[in-house]
Amino acid sequence: MLRQFYFLLFSLFFQSVNAQNVIKATVISVPLSITTAFAISCQIFDDSFDKKKVSNVKKVDAKNLYTLFRKSKIPQQERKHIDVRGKIMLYFDNKTSRKICFDELGIFLYEKGFLENRPLLEYLIEHKLVER
Repeated sequence: MLRQFYFLLFSLFFQSVNAQNVIKATVISVPLSITTAFAISCQIFDDSFDKKKVSNVKKVDAKNLYTLFRKSKIPQQERKHIDVRGKIMLYFDNKTSRKICFDELGIFLYEKGFLENRPLLEYLIEHKLVER
């Protein structure tokens, strides 16, 4: 029931905002292969690593990121948390922003739900926004 509710909210958000509204994006990450003593949550990601890669993404690539993100799927397995290795900040023309955290497996945390999107993770790696 909760998965269905989240999917409905996810769908409603994407109907109201499209890639044309994205004006920029920033990707902040550490190498995907880095190990930690405990799982890093989205809330403590910024304070957990001294050296993070920060990539400002131009408008056309930000739209590509957003378009790929919209193709996310709800994971087959129920998840309680992910071990965060990066986040994407999307900025929209209505002066709002959205934070999307991700792990090394291509699981993304958006608001309070988990989404699976391996192609988006591969896109981040291919464009050198994230290091393996």
